Amino acid sequence: MVRLLLLPFFPLFWWGPLTHPYINYRALRQAEREAALGNPAVNRELLGYLRRHRDVFIFAGNSADAIATLHILTGSSVYDYAHNFIPDNAAGNPIFGYALVEEWLKAQQRGKHLYPDEELAVACGWLAHQLADWYAHYAPVDVHGQLLPDPYTPPDEESIFPGYANSHRVLGADFHPEILAQYRLVDHALSEFFHDLLFACYGGDGRFDSSRVEFFRNYRRRAQLSNLLTVTSERFRGVAARILPEEIELLRENLRMTIEGLRLLVHLATFLNPALPEAIYRGVSPTVTGGPDYIGMAVEGVVRGLFCKRYEEIAGLAKLPPTAPWEVYPWPVVVRAVTKPGTLLYRIAHRLGKLLPGEVAHIFQNPEDFSFRFLKLFELRGRMAAQLAATLAAGKLTALTRTEEENALLAFIVALLVTPHPDLATARAHFRRLLQPVVRLGGDPATSEAERLTLMLNAGEIAVRIIPAVARSDPASRQVKALDPATLRFYLDGYDVRSEPELYELHLKRVDGYCLEVQLTLKKGLAEGFHRLLVKIADASGIAAQPLERDFWVGTAVQMLRGSQNAW
Repeated sequence: MVRLLLLPFFPLFWWGPLTHPYINYRALRQAEREAALGNPAVNRELLGYLRRHRDVFIFAGNSADAIATLHILTGSSVYDYAHNFIPDNAAGNPIFGYALVEEWLKAQQRGKHLYPDEELAVACGWLAHQLADWYAHYAPVDVHGQLLPDPYTPPDEESIFPGYANSHRVLGADFHPEILAQYRLVDHALSEFFHDLLFACYGGDGRFDSSRVEFFRNYRRRAQLSNLLTVTSERFRGVAARILPEEIELLRENLRMTIEGLRLLVHLATFLNPALPEAIYRGVSPTVTGGPDYIGMAVEGVVRGLFCKRYEEIAGLAKLPPTAPWEVYPWPVVVRAVTKPGTLLYRIAHRLGKLLPGEVAHIFQNPEDFSFRFLKLFELRGRMAAQLAATLAAGKLTALTRTEEENALLAFIVALLVTPHPDLATARAHFRRLLQPVVRLGGDPATSEAERLTLMLNAGEIAVRIIPAVARSDPASRQVKALDPATLRFYLDGYDVRSEPELYELHLKRVDGYCLEVQLTLKKGLAEGFHRLLVKIADASGIAAQPLERDFWVGTAVQMLRGSQNAW
């Protein structure tokens, strides 16, 4: 009965690495049914290839997340074009996925059987992943989780969000835009985690609860390594970096460890608190939210975008749009803002998967089969032994979290794990209590920090904007999460500006009801050389903001030397 009650919940959350194979499975089944019913749109030759390599296609549904994992683990976005749509918005297309499929087809047409049929199945799995992700990353979604009628409505990150996974379904969308941006990845991670948890527990016979990875392989051609992924990436020369063949095994292994770690987190969570799945269901029931069936939509998107495409259509969709910037160094040089794939949970899961053996997940699934012997004298069996293993694993997890965002995420999860009768409202309260205020450099956020600071210094001032982590619909939050001006510390070159009134004048002004604009007037210009800005503040509950720290050089031009990676 519980299983039947929970099944309608699945469409509510974005699909993670345990669910992408399920989407591919359903899409393949639907394509088979439509072909049997005589649908002329189904590409029967392509369907035949994938039916012969069914499991490869299904589990290659995770393959594109090798790019997401690399981004999260290294911070590098250099390969994101292979995961994201081009252009990187709702009107774009999964060009790289189509290019993978076409590259395999071209090799076959030339009579050069460079890649086995399994490689086509992996390429199609990669494309299916991208097609399914449109609803998670790009579809315009409102604050209630509903799709907007116009699929190309631009997001404003306050009332309209890019994709269901970014619409703050778990922790709420009633914060200032700067706060929403600060914890968007955390909310995204929780959405993924909850969906994977429920799917692992109640998603059928367990065939998708697996860390199996299907990925591209290197082949030696003329004494050099080559593979379908690298060769396809070479099509994008001039606009994107080539994926090195030497990195193929690293991409595969990082993805495997991350999936293994996520499975371990799922089974650890449900072992520590068997009531957790039902609590998640109670907190976000589709009967309350009226959430659309996003998984069903994703399956339909894969069927139409892959199985119902002729080879000629695939070749056309594999081409860059004619407006693509082919210049390697366009003028003026800009840093492109990219959609960041993956979540904070990927980093935690990868570390956990790397440090703990994969068999640990089986312990929490089947605790009665587990025994633990120590000192050659004592032996624990069954759930008691598994409980000890869970405690050790939870300790590992705690040790692996370091940043404030990850600790807030952990606090939310722990609140669900330690309560005999958990509920999402209590867990949300724990998370919101730990949310930090945000401190940003003032000025136009559409310009770089160096540009803003140059304008400010020329005007004889430095402006800072501070945003509290106030839930605007919660009267209590407006009290306990309000900024505490008494805790404000504004340092320039290591000196508190308030202690030197002959050099500086500090002005504070409330804006938007809760935010604080701080303006430092410089009574004397800064000398040429290195300077350091440091701004600290806490809210009424004592939660400190992440300090704004910027090192910069003043000379013929202002140069930001440190800290700009955190710029808004």
